[in-house]
Amino acid sequence: MRVVPLSTYRYSWSPTVSDLLFSATRLATASAKAIEEYLDSAQYREIGLDEAHDTGNEVMLYCEQYIAIPVGLLDATPDPNNRYIILPS
Repeated sequence: MRVVPLSTYRYSWSPTVSDLLFSATRLATASAKAIEEYLDSAQYREIGLDEAHDTGNEVMLYCEQYIAIPVGLLDATPDPNNRYIILPS
């Protein structure tokens, strides 16, 4: 899915963690302080969306509303210089 926020949003990503799901078991019972320490140690940040895209790592998104577009509806060979989503007609 490609997710497009429809409201104000925040995002977070790590250059060292490909997917936070791999740490979910360990973090599920952790305290808020332990989770914050983990996120800091894994270099999670809220800047550099282009860099996040280039790493291929997970980007976590927080927003009130969004639209999710199935990848199959998108161009199979997008131009890497084009940052727009173009849906087929």
